[in-house]
Amino acid sequence: MRRLLFLIVVTLLIAAPALAQSGRVLIDDPDGVLGADAARVEQAARPLADAGAEVIIVAAGPSVGTTEESAETYLRAYLARNNLAPSQDQLRPNQIVVFVATVAQRTSLRYGQRWIEQLDPVEARIQAQQMNP
Repeated sequence: MRRLLFLIVVTLLIAAPALAQSGRVLIDDPDGVLGADAARVEQAARPLADAGAEVIIVAAGPSVGTTEESAETYLRAYLARNNLAPSQDQLRPNQIVVFVATVAQRTSLRYGQRWIEQLDPVEARIQAQQMNP
């Protein structure tokens, strides 16, 4: 799991061009899925933040439930509760959200308008090869 998130972030780095802006990295790991590798995942996401992205990594286990619906509900509630999304189905232009729910077997990669050109062409590949091999 930890290796998976690290690889996803590295893949995103390759897809995203470097820009001279600063963003941030937020990690929500309520079940300790990342363990000691949380710092490594954050460090891997840092170049995306330095390129202006607000990188939100949500890695969860049993606390999000066992269904895709419960996992989706958790993610939406997390984003809303922390004022991270302007609406339930919309992200801010600079956001990249990586979501992995191990027990619910749910993954998603979402991104705002700013990243569409860079990530649309590779999103399916990231999902197939990195998030759901």
